[in-house]
Amino acid sequence: MKSKVELNSNGVNYLRKGESPVILDETNLRTKLLTERGDKANIFEVSNELMKLWFSES
Repeated sequence: MKSKVELNSNGVNYLRKGESPVILDETNLRTKLLTERGDKANIFEVSNELMKLWFSES
């Protein structure tokens, strides 16, 4: 699962294009993701609908 988009929030780069986050929790509606870059860890949630748009299976 690699990201197709970059995700930014208030200047914090949660996700870079081509990055593969770790899935922490997956429910019927939302998925909680973790990205780690050096000593920085970001946890964020996206809807499963956006997961299909933002991520590829490869």
